[in-house]
Amino acid sequence: MIWNIIISSERSDEGKDMNAYRCLICGEVYTGREKPSHCPFCGAKGNDLVNAAEWIDENLGIAELSDISRRSLQTTLQLEVNNAPFYRDALLKTTHRHRGTLP
Repeated sequence: MIWNIIISSERSDEGKDMNAYRCLICGEVYTGREKPSHCPFCGAKGNDLVNAAEWIDENLGIAELSDISRRSLQTTLQLEVNNAPFYRDALLKTTHRHRGTLP
């Protein structure tokens, strides 16, 4: 029991130096001790990373999409959904080639 207390206090001390940064480009959150020079998710420059507590979602003010925007988003989503089998097959083919099981 004493061991668990020591471990949990060590973990809490480690977390005290951690900061959360949010990318203004992709919206992903990075947690680390220091702000990275680039977003680890999309590669945006470090000045596009802000403290997560200061991040403001600018899309919240958009009440409604235009018909053109809605159709464009629906088409884009459908393209991505339809591409899922392609990505799965590409992964399987790459995995098999890497293992040398395909001709």
